[in-house]
Amino acid sequence: VTTFVNNFDTKTNVFFFTLHNGSVYVTFDGTTPSATNGHTLESPYSGWFNKIAIKNMKLIKHTGGAAIVAISQFTH
Repeated sequence: VTTFVNNFDTKTNVFFFTLHNGSVYVTFDGTTPSATNGHTLESPYSGWFNKIAIKNMKLIKHTGGAAIVAISQFTH
């Protein structure tokens, strides 16, 4: 299970999230994702998530190669 470290800039409000090379199961409530718990994100995927979602996000590989995930912080 992959999570993101909570060392974000204090002014960050939203994140731009991209997924390449494989699909993943994802949860946003701190539980462990699986085939029966959470959502599936299919590669390629890009979208915006708020800080709370990113802090609680957990990812695990579903299909394809090793997923490549990038997040970019945005403040306003």
